[in-house]
Amino acid sequence: MAFSGLKRRFLLSIVAIYLITALAFLGVLNWVAGGIVAQLGSGFAERQVRLSQMQSLSPLLREIALARKMADSPILREWAAAETIPELRKRALTEMESYRRSFRDGSYFFAIAESGNYYFNDAKGSYRGQELRYALDPNKAADRWYFATLKSEDEYQINVNPDEHLNVTKVWINVLIRDGQRLLGVLGTGIDLSDFIREVVQSDQPGASNIFVDASGAIQADRETSRIDFASLTKASPERKTVFRMIDDDAGRQALETAMRRLESSEDKVESLFLSVNGRRHLVGVAYLREIRWFAIALIDRDVFMQQGRFLLVAGLFGIALLAALASVTILLDRLVLARVSRLDASTRDIAAGDYSVKLTSDSSDELGRLSRNFMIMAETVRDHTATLQRTVQATAAKYEDANRQLETQAQELTRANAELEQFAYVASHDLRQPLRMVSSYLAMIERRLGGALDEDTKDFLGFAIGGAKRMDQLILDLLDYSRTGRDDRPLDVVDLGEVVAESLHLLDVSISEAGGRIDVVSPFPTVWGNRQELGRLFQNLIGNAVKYRSTARPLHIEIGCRNKGSVWEFWVHDNGIGIAEADFQRAFSVFQRLVPREAYEGTGIGLSVCKKIVEHHHGRIWIESEIDVGTWFRFTLPRSASDAPIADAP
Repeated sequence: MAFSGLKRRFLLSIVAIYLITALAFLGVLNWVAGGIVAQLGSGFAERQVRLSQMQSLSPLLREIALARKMADSPILREWAAAETIPELRKRALTEMESYRRSFRDGSYFFAIAESGNYYFNDAKGSYRGQELRYALDPNKAADRWYFATLKSEDEYQINVNPDEHLNVTKVWINVLIRDGQRLLGVLGTGIDLSDFIREVVQSDQPGASNIFVDASGAIQADRETSRIDFASLTKASPERKTVFRMIDDDAGRQALETAMRRLESSEDKVESLFLSVNGRRHLVGVAYLREIRWFAIALIDRDVFMQQGRFLLVAGLFGIALLAALASVTILLDRLVLARVSRLDASTRDIAAGDYSVKLTSDSSDELGRLSRNFMIMAETVRDHTATLQRTVQATAAKYEDANRQLETQAQELTRANAELEQFAYVASHDLRQPLRMVSSYLAMIERRLGGALDEDTKDFLGFAIGGAKRMDQLILDLLDYSRTGRDDRPLDVVDLGEVVAESLHLLDVSISEAGGRIDVVSPFPTVWGNRQELGRLFQNLIGNAVKYRSTARPLHIEIGCRNKGSVWEFWVHDNGIGIAEADFQRAFSVFQRLVPREAYEGTGIGLSVCKKIVEHHHGRIWIESEIDVGTWFRFTLPRSASDAPIADAP
């Protein structure tokens, strides 16, 4: 068997199965790995942000509590109200020194509202006896934090700010000191920013970092101090360095903003979400530190946290195992099936070429062995049947030759009979019309000569006779027209139906004018292959029908149109006449079938039969859609051809 046959298709199928399975496995593995990363990362993000929450709150809350206690000191309140009294100053400085030794940083500050004086001492007691360091000035940018704190309604605030006067940068804890409703100043302590970053912000976990931001997203603590928004209290929102600037897309910024707002209204909750930060995908954990109105944000680089290379190793091992399994199956299948099928295929080609002497040996009892033996039996049977069939074909061919000769004879006889029938119809109509014309002429002569001497009954009888003769003559003419329809042997030609419709309307112009009707041609008409005379009679009959069976209750309105229906053109003639009952839709196309009394509307009942015969002669279909006292749609189709002139589709 050639490699281009079954074996090639089998090998291609094996390769396709391998690729599809490998791609599916990689997709599932990637999905599982992503799920594991998301699940483990969410848990890790929550733990990381919880740890940051505890590490930051523990020292800050202690310092806040101690500073608030300091603000409740009666000695400090009394001195702030009367700063110039030496005895009060001495007692107040002693009181603040006692608190200084308790503060973690070993420092304190006190800014008195009335004077604007700023008192400070550090852990070394460097300013003992010189605690008054400077006076705060609202016009200096470095002092604006103080005046912003005074305007705040919060009892305490956390402010990360470098003090240019003291040349220190701290996480400042600002606590308002009041005497009732009277604001006396701001006091507090600070934690060295470097110590805070080292102990709270920096993370030992690879790929993880902590950031602390305020309610507006302004960064208050980060291991990269260049990103910290110092003195956020004094800045407008557009000027602040926010965490949102680190996020790469608007959707991520909006997601983080939404998570922060949710946390503000929830209790003890952590939000985790995936965001693109500085060009890398991060798992972000967010917790709200309600006591200090900060957010702790843990940024975890997903690729660093969970190396997905280990999953690629699993994928590689799976791919090698799958390839080995498919190779083993291929070799085994080729030996047990494909090679034997190849020999069977060679034998079938020999038989197809007419060589029935082939010998196919098989020493196996499996399905292919039985197939080979049965194939040899079949080959012998085919050889015997072929000989029998050849003899039968020769005998049948002789019978078919006789049958073909008989069919040719019958076709000639049928052609002759059709010609005789048409001649008979013409002669019969002519011979029938001759005596009718004579009867009509004599009756008319009698009416003219004896008209004055006849009574009214005789005149009526004479009128009935003349009318009957005329109807009989018209009936014969219509019958002759019906018999000739479809028998025109002239070849079909290209017919412009727009011209045919215009000619039909022109021929019916008198009856349309008498009826006071309005005709609308609502679309252009194509050209089709057909018999121009028959198609003209078709439109004349349908338009004439619409004029004849108009309603007396409303002005006549006729619509003629056409539309493209794919392989056919669909035409319609629509009127607002008396309508046709649904039960009469099929009967209307039968010969001599009248659906209304002759006294109300003249006619022989052949017009629609002629229309149907013309449409069917052109390989089309005609049908009726109508409603009593509303109007009627006569619709018919004609085939399209390559030479049809295109028109726009009608609605």
